[in-house]
Amino acid sequence: MTVLDETLILEIVAVLADVGTDMSFETLTETYDPANGLVVESSVVSTTVKAAPPFMYEDQVIGTNGIQATDVQTIIAGNVAFTPLIGMDVVWGAEAFTITHITKYASGDDIAAYHLRLSH
Repeated sequence: MTVLDETLILEIVAVLADVGTDMSFETLTETYDPANGLVVESSVVSTTVKAAPPFMYEDQVIGTNGIQATDVQTIIAGNVAFTPLIGMDVVWGAEAFTITHITKYASGDDIAAYHLRLSH
């Protein structure tokens, strides 16, 4: 981890603690059943973290890179207890989203923050 990463993570965590909102990320756990050779869903684990409140994309970027008018974006700290993945379900209040794009911010090997595109 670089000094910049360490500084950024602490700043991001502090800002999200002050102005962030609770957002739940749902991770599907799967188990291999050797009796029938199938992978089956075992459970859904929901992890709640502080995130930037979802915000809309600017009009000029809608339609570029697959961004839809109903997509929103958020930011979470890089030190969360899971790795965000495309296709992961996200719940914010009564709204459900799916992660459709992820940008990682880092100056070294460790990720300081994730910028996530969320679609309905």
